[in-house]
Amino acid sequence: MAAPPKKKCKIQVLTESPLPEFDVFRQVMQEYQDKRERLIRVSREITIQSKRMIFALHQAASKKFPLEQKPECCEPYKNSIQKQMQELAAELDGFSSDQYCEAYSPGFQEYVEAVTFEHWLADGTVLPYERLETAVVLPPSDYVLGLCDLTGEIMRFCVTNGNKLKKEQLLKSLLFLQALEMSCTQILGHTTRRQRKSLTQKLEVMRSSIQKVENICYGRTMRRHTAEENEVKA
Repeated sequence: MAAPPKKKCKIQVLTESPLPEFDVFRQVMQEYQDKRERLIRVSREITIQSKRMIFALHQAASKKFPLEQKPECCEPYKNSIQKQMQELAAELDGFSSDQYCEAYSPGFQEYVEAVTFEHWLADGTVLPYERLETAVVLPPSDYVLGLCDLTGEIMRFCVTNGNKLKKEQLLKSLLFLQALEMSCTQILGHTTRRQRKSLTQKLEVMRSSIQKVENICYGRTMRRHTAEENEVKA
């Protein structure tokens, strides 16, 4: 008895999505990812220019401290940062800034660190949030986190120039750092869970920086005390 003929399987190739809605979802997700990548690129450029500005400030302050208001060495970097800020503002136009905050937040924090360091080197105080010159409204959380990073630059300045600075200047720097750390700690209870995690990590680094400045002040005091004792004995 002959075997029955085999049935041929027909393979249907789908040329269109069975659910048109998925094409819409895919397009929305792709646009979101593309915008996020562009914002990350801008944020990285802001970070690079801010770091260069901080380096220029360290060089200038090692020769003259306090610095004059708005030193010329910062202008090229600040102009470049403002152009990047304008590009970022154009990308965020019509969109919720919270939706993309993780993409550009690192650049904002580095910028705050740079401009507040510039202000401290000239004035010895904190640059108020209201005086930040940007084309985008910076989230207050990024301002606070940038201030935490500022302590690291002040610590490096004190370590590098400790022998050049007067004792009063070192003590004033230490008191400034301690007051800033206390203020940032008080904010901790008024943050979201994500903000609290970032701020807690920054505070740990901040306290380490403050301790290094304390050690510099202590060492300076002890050396002076020892020198005075030797003079008396002589």
